[in-house]
Formats: sequence, C-alpha cells, structure tokens
Amino acid sequence: MPAETTHAWVLDRLSAYVDDELDAGEALDVAEHLASCATCAQDYTLLLQAVDAMHERMTPLRAPEEFRARVVAAVRAGDSPRERTSRVPRALRPWLMAAAVVAMIGAAYAVGARSASRPESSLADAAVSAHVRSLQQGHLTDVASTDGHTVKPWFTGKLDFSPTVPRLEAKGFPLLGGRLDYVGDHAAAALVYQRRAHIINVLTYPSATSETVSPRMETRRGYQIASWSAGGMNYWVITDLNADEVRTFCSLVREAASAP
Repeated sequence: MPAETTHAWVLDRLSAYVDDELDAGEALDVAEHLASCATCAQDYTLLLQAVDAMHERMTPLRAPEEFRARVVAAVRAGDSPRERTSRVPRALRPWLMAAAVVAMIGAAYAVGARSASRPESSLADAAVSAHVRSLQQGHLTDVASTDGHTVKPWFTGKLDFSPTVPRLEAKGFPLLGGRLDYVGDHAAAALVYQRRAHIINVLTYPSATSETVSPRMETRRGYQIASWSAGGMNYWVITDLNADEVRTFCSLVREAASAP
C-alpha cells in the first residue's frame, strides 16, 4: 500500500481506534503504523487530547424532571415516537433537541466512555500512548543500560521518587533502560524490558493513597495492559506479549517491588 494511502487508511480509523471499535487485526495495523509514523502519531495524540478536553469541560446535560417523567410515561403507554414527541410541551422541546445533539457528540467522541466514574480509562489511554510513542525511533530510552544500578540512579533529581528497577534477565526479561514519561498529568519513570522481539514498558509513579489495588488486565488497541497499586506506587505494564507472559512478568515485578 503506498505511503499516502496508508496515512489516509490510518487517519480514517483513528477515531474508531481511540474508541476501541476496531477488530484486533486492524487495531494492530494502526498501532504498528503509529509506531513508525511521527505525523500520524501526532494526529493520534491531538485526537486523544481533544477527547479528554471535551470530557473535562463539557457539563452533563440533564433534562427537567417534568420532561423525564413525561418520556417515561409515554414509553410505558406504548405511544409511537411521533406521538411521544407531540405530547412534549413546546417549552420543553429545546431540551429534547439539546439532548439529541449531546447524544450525537457523545457517540462520535466516546465522551460517555470517559465518564467521571471511569478515570482509569483515560489513564489507560495515556499509558498506551506512552508505549506507542516509545516505539518510534530514538524514543525508547533516555538511558540505555541492562544494569539496574545504572538505570535507577539516572532518575535521581529528575523525579521526586526513586523507582524500583528489577533485574529480570534470568527470568527471560532483560532490562533495556529507562526514560522519563507521563501517564496523564503524572510524571512517571518508564522502565523498558524485552521478551524476545517484544518491548515491555513499565510506567510507575506515586499513588495518591496507600491503598493496594490488585492487578487488572485488559486489551486496548491491540496491546495487553496491566495495572495495579502497591506500596504507595501505581504501575502500568503495556506490551504486545500474550496474556500469560504478561501475568508472569507482572508477578516478577510485584515480587521485586515488595522485596525488602
């Protein structure tokens, strides 16, 4: 496929990619293109920022209780859509129009999927974005080293915390290095590991509470994501490894972080 055709194909699917509406094959194709195309990756980042800005700034629209009661009553009475609309007082019809507009905007930009009750969804998007950016040439590490005693001190003075840097090469997950990154508005230490030809990003930053949250996994845009909180720190693991190997890797990281 010619380069320009590829760009157009990816851009046509960016919105669906952000909303997790692509099948696994298309999502992987888009992710691979974003990892190698700085222009499309920038468009992807801008789209994520626009969606998050809409989520933060749009005030939820709630219709008056009288209108809600009339709609419920009409549905229970079995009226047709036209009959239900005609029963709405003229003064309340602007609310119906506004509600329809908001519903369409929400469908187009998946505002509902980023509701206040699921802030972790935006963080998961940010973690995946950080992983995709890191796969672009020259972005993987700021300090390249297989030695944790080199990587860990590198963060001193750059972050207000000191990340744990597990040595896992004996388990088949060699360290490649580290870099500074962000998860949402959180400055994070990014530790980079490898499993065969697969890159694993571990993003960690202080938690707002000391609460321990058990690991949870999901697949987003063709990547496996695992996240948990422990010891006052949040952890995000992003990779295209299979789920079983991700679970093994996460267990090793958790053991190392909890070791005295």
